[in-house]
Amino acid sequence: MAARARSAEMSRSELVWSLLDGKLPPPVPVELTSAVHGLLASTDRMAVLSTDLSEFLRLLDRLCPSALELQALRESTRALHKDVREHIKCASALLAALKPYRRPRP
Repeated sequence: MAARARSAEMSRSELVWSLLDGKLPPPVPVELTSAVHGLLASTDRMAVLSTDLSEFLRLLDRLCPSALELQALRESTRALHKDVREHIKCASALLAALKPYRRPRP
């Protein structure tokens, strides 16, 4: 029963293979599971934000390509867009590393 409770995040075949190899899967704390779900939701929202920022920058460049008074807005929006993309990159790497221990998304 203990191995079964510990392996709630693994597929049945992964559990069988690990048991045949004499290895018990590491326990996954409940906090980690909720943190992963929170990170997934946050990353999804950040991806939407990144798309919106990209579209806003394209629109700004198309409508006001030479407006110097908008240059500061362009630069700060580009910096924000870069930060959002960097967050998505880091979060995606973390989520990929945690993949064997997470449940499929609904």
